[in-house]
Amino acid sequence: MLFLAGIIFTFQKSDPENIRPRELDTAITEKIKIGDLVLREGTSVQSQIISQLSDSKFSHIGIITSVGDVILVTHASNDEETNEAVSETTLDEFISFDLAHSVRIIRLKNIPVNVREKIALNAKQKIGQKFYLVSDSMSNSDKRMYCTTLIYDAIRQELPEFTLKWKTINMPAINGAFLMPSAFLETDNELIYSSEQK
Repeated sequence: MLFLAGIIFTFQKSDPENIRPRELDTAITEKIKIGDLVLREGTSVQSQIISQLSDSKFSHIGIITSVGDVILVTHASNDEETNEAVSETTLDEFISFDLAHSVRIIRLKNIPVNVREKIALNAKQKIGQKFYLVSDSMSNSDKRMYCTTLIYDAIRQELPEFTLKWKTINMPAINGAFLMPSAFLETDNELIYSSEQK
């Protein structure tokens, strides 16, 4: 079952040397801070399946772990390019037209800057940890590692009271409670950027 679920939650490859970047104004990049969350509407068939399962167009999420000349995003993905593990990539690649139809960057409210930075560091320290999709209701759920739980667990290390709504899925290939990227949109958050805004 986990093998089939892994196929559903696989994200497509990209070629960093030939990506079609989504240009962000300097005014936007200067607003982006460590700990901000980046959601994308993926371009792959697998992303479409996740969108249907979650009733939201957003199929993947990462967290900003470095800002400056190059903005970096840490995320958990089940593809060969990331060695099926938590990895770090540039924001340019993460939100490129090759990988994202649309993008939204948000900042969770009421979290001090130093705590957001600790949350980002918690996620960054997981780089290299293997992707593992498992229902939160299963006995080995402590081993879970996919895009949303990477961030959720990093937040809860600093804010144990933080909670999100989990989605129950009942399918032959995947069954149980899973955390979808769109759950973060239900929090009290500030919109930093949306590709849908003109």
